[in-house]
Order: sequence, then C-alpha cells, then structure tokens
Amino acid sequence: MLTALLPVQHGALFARKSAISSGAPTLAELLKAQGYSTASFNGGGQISAQFGFSRGFDIYQSYAGTDYQHERFIERVKEAIAWLEERSPEKFFLFLHSYEVHSPYAPADHYLAPFQRAAHITIPRFITADLLDRINRKHIKISEADHLFIVDSYDGEIRSMDHGWQVLIDFLKASGRYEQSLIIFTSDHGEEFGEHGKIGLHSHTLYDELLKLPLIIKLPYERHAGLELASQVRSIDIAPTVLDMLAVPQPKHFAGQSLLQLIEGGGDFNPFAVSQRDSKREPLPTSIRTARWKLYKGKLFDLERDPTEQLNLAKQMPQVAFELQERIDRILRLSPVSPGGRLEPHSHTLRQLKTLGYVN
Repeated sequence: MLTALLPVQHGALFARKSAISSGAPTLAELLKAQGYSTASFNGGGQISAQFGFSRGFDIYQSYAGTDYQHERFIERVKEAIAWLEERSPEKFFLFLHSYEVHSPYAPADHYLAPFQRAAHITIPRFITADLLDRINRKHIKISEADHLFIVDSYDGEIRSMDHGWQVLIDFLKASGRYEQSLIIFTSDHGEEFGEHGKIGLHSHTLYDELLKLPLIIKLPYERHAGLELASQVRSIDIAPTVLDMLAVPQPKHFAGQSLLQLIEGGGDFNPFAVSQRDSKREPLPTSIRTARWKLYKGKLFDLERDPTEQLNLAKQMPQVAFELQERIDRILRLSPVSPGGRLEPHSHTLRQLKTLGYVN
C-alpha cells in the first residue's frame, strides 16, 4: 500500500524480523520530497515505526496502549484534526490507521445493539485474540449464538469506525479542505468467519474472505463521483494512483500501476493480483488471482462458479494451474530492492502484537 511492492520485494516481514528496505521509498518519503507536510496517527503494532513505516513522516504517532479494548478510529481522527488545526498545512499527506475493526472486539453497546442477534451467549462480552485462539483450537466449545455474537461484534466495530470516518469528513468539509482533497479508504485484510474452518482470524491463509477489500476513492472536485468499477485492482496500485493524481514522478521499480486511466475509462490493466502471507517459510506462501481463476497452495479455483473456493480444479485444468504458477515465479523473481534490515522488536511492540493475535 505504501511502497507499491509485494512483501518479498519491500522486505518488511515480522516473521523474519525485517523492516522495509532502504531501497524501497515510501509514499510519505516521495510526497515529503515534493513539499507536502506528512503525518500519521495509527494503531502501531504491525506498522510500528521500528519496521520503517515512519520514514518520510513529519510526525508518526502510534497508539501507546497494549490492550486495544479502547483503541478507536475516532481517537486517531481527533489527533489528526488537532494536527491540521495547529499546523494548517497548505499541502498535506495524512495517513490514518486503526485496529478497531480487528480482534479484540469490544464495540460500545450502542454500536453493537443494531446488529446483535443472539439473546444468550456463553462467551465473554470482550472478545480477545486469546479467546478466539482457544475457540479455534477447540479448547472452548461455542454455540451458534456465540458464533453470531462474534460476527455481530465485528459489525459493531465497523459501525463505530464509520462514526469516526464521518467526523473526519465533516471536519474536512467545515474547514474548506474537502473539495480539493484526494481521499482513499481501504483495509489491509478481511476476516474469516467460518468460510474455511476458523472464526475471527486472519494471516493464516490467502483465501478471498481475507483478500477482498473495500476500496473507495474520492477524487478532487467530485470527478467521476458515483462511478463503480468491477475490475480487480490491488493494494500495490494505491501509491501509484496517488502520485499520478498529484503529477508526482513514480519510481521505476513500482510493481503497482495507477488506477487513473482505469477510472477514466481507458488503458490496459494488469489482470494478476499476487498476495503473500508473512512467514518464515521460503518461499513465502503466495497466491495469484485473476477475475476468474485463483491458484493457492497448488489448488486451482474457478471464482465465477466457486466464489467460496471449495472445489480444487488443479487436476481437471492442469494447464491453467501451470500458467498461473509460472506467472507467480516470474513475478517473484523481480525483486528490485535489497532485503530489509534485521531488527529485534521492542517489548512494547511485542505486547501490542500479542494482544492483536500476531504473537502467542
């Protein structure tokens, strides 16, 4: 998202204790060089400054706590608004991030209430990553009502995050910044709720429930307002799109491409989306996806007929599987930057990651 590179290319992998490569400039660094004021207010953890994410930011402020029960997007919005009011920058790049829509799930009652379907549950109201781990290991048996409550809590977190988003948009409008601003809303992953046997988990597979994301782009001055595109696009296309919109030169090594031509109804677009899972394994667990086909762990899925990825067609369609694997191999051979530097995560970061379920 911030380097327009795949994990194996930019080098930031927690499992291997490595940071973003010095040879992979971040979006913040590129915009800082163009005279933009840059700030990020974020949840820390996987994007702690130690991993290289703070490069290029005038201010990089991460959530200071470790429990995440009360880490809310609205708090990051308030921090951003205070920064904008104090600095009033003419040109700025603002990166906001939160783990609110992420375990542990603890939405406020008024955000949970519209979604809650189960009257009686046996699990705690505060759904921690440790609780989800014990449920998925079958150490705790849950009822259908418990399952529904976990999903409803996730939806409650989304509704709470939506409120923070509304506060941000209202502020931008009231301060006269909204019309000329380029605004992008997205996520870095989805969540699994039983599609492939786990509940409330991610980072362990590359199935579509974890890979398909929201992407909403508001162009300046309502350009193409209301346009919906069905084309498959990728997280690595976000940084090139931002630079293209701002007429900033793009590094030649970018693996993504700008979506501007696609938005404007022209241009050829790369049909292949490659995803990788953070791992010590070599090579990294990798999937490749087109609008119709998905190859993952040697299994081939026809997404048009089998969108939930249940039926492996690799034996029936060996040529399709072979061509997709060849495509993966070619892409992964293109590593235009040197590996990221080794590091030992700070104890505070490790406590955050444990609460978020990335360390157990």
